Amino acid sequence: MPYVFIKDVIADIGVEIRANSLNNLFSEIVRSFYSILVQRLTAPVNPTPLRVKVKAVSLEELIFKFVDELIFIKDTKGLVSQSLVQCDILVNKKAKVKYCLDAKLNFVGFENIIAGVDIKAVSLHRFSVKQTQNGYKAVIVFDI
Repeated sequence: MPYVFIKDVIADIGVEIRANSLNNLFSEIVRSFYSILVQRLTAPVNPTPLRVKVKAVSLEELIFKFVDELIFIKDTKGLVSQSLVQCDILVNKKAKVKYCLDAKLNFVGFENIIAGVDIKAVSLHRFSVKQTQNGYKAVIVFDI
């Protein structure tokens, strides 16, 4: 499994995500986020496509802002990200803003799900993103 839940996180939910590429890392972040928030769909639904655009000076900041944006959409529009459809990441190490993400995601409304655990925020506690020999590893702790 590309993501696993971390067992020694108290009062929050932590995930460790491994992926062989940045695109797969973002896809697995969305999958783990969805698996926490949604127990199951109540019926087949036509997902709502939305774009998420984020800019950052580091990969860590990009991922943090991306997850924060997913939480913002959940809280303001009542939509939960179900899957990542397309993910374009531009990297320019010489620019002030080094990372630009333009992602298209499918979302489902709260009226179509049986809710799991509500995520309130992404935490900086234990937050990390590293490039490994096999790709990328991220550790994300969600405040619940």
